[in-house]
Amino acid sequence: MSSGESEFYALISAACEALGEQTMLAGLGVSVPTRIHMDATAGASIGSRQGLGKVKHLHKDLLWVQQKVMNKEISIVKVHTSVNPSDILTKAVDSATMSRMLALLRVRTASAPHEQQPQQQQQWD
Repeated sequence: MSSGESEFYALISAACEALGEQTMLAGLGVSVPTRIHMDATAGASIGSRQGLGKVKHLHKDLLWVQQKVMNKEISIVKVHTSVNPSDILTKAVDSATMSRMLALLRVRTASAPHEQQPQQQQQWD
């Protein structure tokens, strides 16, 4: 399987989850758009066109996502790597990038132990 096909399968999985949540919210009277943010160019490209194209190993029953995108029921948004927090879990990044991505996620780091953290007692032999 190509990486593009794998990325498309990830898009299908995300679309299933998002549409399920959208249906649940609609039952509560809340209407929300379905936007799937992807940094995977090949997978997003397969999801945004019609038909298989040059892809050989996709089952035609999975192309329903393309129809949802075409009907504007789902939108695919490209995420640039410079603002993609998931990169800190999938590739090696420097400390500046790590800090910037954690800030995007609103994660705070501490350089000293928290005052409520239990202190370790030293064991003397």
